[in-house]
Amino acid sequence: MSDFWEVRIQDIAEVLVSNVDKKSYAGQKAVVLCNYMDVYSNDYISSDLNFMESTASEAEIKKFSLRKGDVVITKDSESPFDIGIPSVVTEDIDDLVCGYHLAIIRPNLDKVDPLFLAKQLSSEKSTRYFARVAAGSTRFGLSIGSIHALPIQITSLEVQKKIGEIGLTIDNQIEATQALIDKYTAIKQGMMADLFSRGIDPDTKALRPTFEEAPELYHETPLGMLPKGWNVDTLSKLAEKITDGDHHTPERSSEGRYLLSARNIHDGYLDFSKVDYVPEYEYQRMIKRCFPEAGDIFISCSGSIGRVCEVPENFSCALVRSVALVKLDNNLVQSSYICWWLRTEKMQKAMINSALQAAQPNLFQGAIEQLDVVICAPEEQLLISERLNVIENMMLLNKSDLKKLKVQKAGLMQDLLTGKVPV
Repeated sequence: MSDFWEVRIQDIAEVLVSNVDKKSYAGQKAVVLCNYMDVYSNDYISSDLNFMESTASEAEIKKFSLRKGDVVITKDSESPFDIGIPSVVTEDIDDLVCGYHLAIIRPNLDKVDPLFLAKQLSSEKSTRYFARVAAGSTRFGLSIGSIHALPIQITSLEVQKKIGEIGLTIDNQIEATQALIDKYTAIKQGMMADLFSRGIDPDTKALRPTFEEAPELYHETPLGMLPKGWNVDTLSKLAEKITDGDHHTPERSSEGRYLLSARNIHDGYLDFSKVDYVPEYEYQRMIKRCFPEAGDIFISCSGSIGRVCEVPENFSCALVRSVALVKLDNNLVQSSYICWWLRTEKMQKAMINSALQAAQPNLFQGAIEQLDVVICAPEEQLLISERLNVIENMMLLNKSDLKKLKVQKAGLMQDLLTGKVPV
């Protein structure tokens, strides 16, 4: 185990609490502000961020200008667990001033490495400390004294720098993976807009020209100009049955059959991180009303309204009332195609708007039955689904990688920052 010892922040750093607000005042110098969300949302402060323009007095600029190596933490928040969130300034940025609700921890570079310090400040031990000492009832804040008194474990400067570099490397991997997810998300959104307005020519396997480019390929429908041969119908006319889950409170058990609720329904997949169970006899009673089979569609009707996914192969469950089940007429439409259609921006808005008309937001069976569906030939439905499934699978792989990286980071940092694992 590496040699670590405990110090207080006041032993290794200067603490400055900013009072620079967001207002601009005549006669003051123009600056850019590092604000609360800049720190809360980013592990690192760099010139890549879009800072707010404002003004500050000469005295404020002299005292609260940020330098490379400064660690900025959130000082005030509505939750004690959002206090003490750190971010490291990674470069000198012209006219960058620390804004209100933040504190600057300026490390003594002969004693502590900024990256190492930020990782210690984000550790579970420091988070618990900040939550405990934060003062307030509806809004919480840290005093300079409480920041000064924060105990942290440090080691030799050489080891600190190695730990900081390891943390930075993992953070860069996380950032790159998140950037890929964001890229695929944008591509998917654009593809959905194009595919459900232009479709795919079955002969060329390419997107049709737009209406503006080839109006002769389109005709008017209740949902606007769509390719000839496409129609619009209600979901009820394409389904054999649309129903929802059990209307009674079922007896739950510690094991048995899955009892799915709206929280388990996500776009494109089921989430089993929190799942309930019912005994076999309750399951047998409940499936008399609603029996999910592979190829059916789940829709969440409360909470995160309008999430949609297919029922997977070899899967059985009972449903509560917050989940709707759509059994399609497979001679007319394909499940994957309908799932993607229901996930379009147009249909998401329709479901949410319908749910908001209730006293307590809820998507009712009647509203689901009346949802409009754009229908094209089965071959084209398949082509559209396949295109979207490819990009969705790429996103899911990257989301899985991101989750693994975050777990790896949490475990590794805990071991390195306590000396359990030597560098």
